[in-house]
Amino acid sequence: MYAEEKIDVIEQGKKTQAKWVSIEELLLEKTVLYPLGLLDLLLNSRQAIESNPKYNQQ
Repeated sequence: MYAEEKIDVIEQGKKTQAKWVSIEELLLEKTVLYPLGLLDLLLNSRQAIESNPKYNQQ
C-alpha cells in the first residue's frame, strides 16, 4: 500500500482516490486533509519525535 502513489477508496458507497502527500504540501493548504484537525495532530507528533533524542541518534 505505501508503495502506491494513489489508493482507491470507497466511503459511504462513493469511490474516489487518495494520494500520499508531504506535510509541507499540506501546509501550503493546496490539499485538503480529513478529518479536520489531523494536520495539527501530525505536526505535534512530528515535533515530539524530532525533539526526542531517542529518535535523533546520528
